[in-house]
Amino acid sequence: MEICKLKNCSIKALLVLIVFFPSFFGYTSLGTGQLIYLMFVLLFLLIIYLLNRRTKISSAISPVFITLYLQSFLFLLTLLFNGFHSVPIYRDYFEPFRPVIYAFFFSCPLLLDYDKTDLILFFRKLMLLSVFLDIIKFLPVAFPLLCLYSPFEFNSINYVRFSGSFGFCYNFGFIMLFLFAFSLLEKSTKRSKLLKSLSIALLIFFTGSRSIIAAFFFLLFVYCIVYVKGVHRKLGYIIVFCVGIAFAYLFLKSINVPFVDMIIQYVERLIDAIFGDGGDGSLDTRQGQLDMALSYLNQNVLLGAGPLKGSNEPIEMLIGYYLSSWGILGFMSYVILIFIFLRISFKCSYSSNFAIANFSKANFLWILTIPVVGMSSPITDQVRVFNLFYIIQGLQAVLYIKMSNKINV
Repeated sequence: MEICKLKNCSIKALLVLIVFFPSFFGYTSLGTGQLIYLMFVLLFLLIIYLLNRRTKISSAISPVFITLYLQSFLFLLTLLFNGFHSVPIYRDYFEPFRPVIYAFFFSCPLLLDYDKTDLILFFRKLMLLSVFLDIIKFLPVAFPLLCLYSPFEFNSINYVRFSGSFGFCYNFGFIMLFLFAFSLLEKSTKRSKLLKSLSIALLIFFTGSRSIIAAFFFLLFVYCIVYVKGVHRKLGYIIVFCVGIAFAYLFLKSINVPFVDMIIQYVERLIDAIFGDGGDGSLDTRQGQLDMALSYLNQNVLLGAGPLKGSNEPIEMLIGYYLSSWGILGFMSYVILIFIFLRISFKCSYSSNFAIANFSKANFLWILTIPVVGMSSPITDQVRVFNLFYIIQGLQAVLYIKMSNKINV
């Protein structure tokens, strides 16, 4: 019993470290801050492995490990053939070993014993607690604390957007998308479910990230089409949410809160650009990055140009990042990995166990949003995000193994 409690505390402590350990973005460079953060998190993860090194991992999820190790091999092969495209920085040396580190985070939930439902609820509390940083960010006295997490100048548009302890709005927003999906599907009263879902939806809106907001609507649409039963209920959900969004938009426009107005104007510019009524610098930047990615890809179609972290013009789009750095083979290995995660969550969504089924449905919806959020960044490779993404997929793998073996959760 004491060992089980220790293991339960271990994974909770790891989550606390991932969410709240400072990255010192406001006091040092992004690269140095990420290095400090990763060193401490990986050190704690190593301790967990040393304490649980005899635990056997089921072969049922071996395709995940095979794909990750193959991905790392392909990345090293790219370096062997191409070397570094520009003057390398230390993050370039780290890039080929990313998939191996992902494998460590993925396998962490497989090594420990814990209450799955309690862990997700604990994680949700952590994320909501991180919102405290956004509540106090408008107080000048809190700026030194915020500099531990945010790389942006006080009161700038990027500083104003909600980002919790993640530093960047789209990183925070992507994790909140999972919690939103989970709140839609968890077993609770209608009033409680509505309150939780609307609260998280509001936080997602306050990120001000167009790709996150687009992914939110996409997730909501798929949820209504796939998981809401009956044509009338499907239409009812869609109408209620559309009307609710319209009222929320009008209300937020009327209250004249500066940071809310900034976010609304930011989103409006994107809508105008999509429908051809105006230009949008962000869209133009993404188009330029895609053109640049294709240019790098032409140097070596199969393996790409290699790590580009030291480049003066970084490529932020997910598809652009993988194609330019790792070529067709690297990109396909990533797609295969995501499809493996989708398959596992889809199969578990049909479990007779309510908790397994609903967690898996939420994870399935979340994974589907990756291409949408990926328009702004290689989201599953971002610091803090990749740690949590692969831990959650590891938790999904635990449920898959238990379901396959017909073991109660």
